[in-house]
Amino acid sequence: MNIDAINKWLVLVANIGVIAGILFLAYEIRQSTLVAVASNDIALRADTGSLNESVYANREIADLLHEARDPDAEFSGADYQMLGSYVARQFNNWGAIERAYRAGLTSPDALDAALDDVRWAHAYYPGLEPNYSEMVASYPAHRNSVIYQTMGELIKRD
Repeated sequence: MNIDAINKWLVLVANIGVIAGILFLAYEIRQSTLVAVASNDIALRADTGSLNESVYANREIADLLHEARDPDAEFSGADYQMLGSYVARQFNNWGAIERAYRAGLTSPDALDAALDDVRWAHAYYPGLEPNYSEMVASYPAHRNSVIYQTMGELIKRD
């Protein structure tokens, strides 16, 4: 075998090595992405869980939310403020899920679940409508958010 033939074989082997390396790197990136998505989903669910814990660990907020199931409920003062903070926390959770989805860090199912939660919260707590309306109106920078758009559409239908 001459030197040119050996060089051609070495170039071929090197190219195969480069392609194998690129494939391995792609596999590793895919695995890292899956881990990041799973970790983010767990963190987002934990944040939602802590919001739920704030209800069953605090009888006062649980009582207020129970009252908010009545569409004719009216709240003022500290009660309105407490419920406003609860609603803000809901929007923060839903918004975090949407931002994670847009960044590719959570699944479409997570965003769909958040949107279901928006619709459920609006239907289940009609007494919070003033809080939801205030939240949507207070954050015009979120006008492109599907979470805010969905709640805004629900509020307009009422």
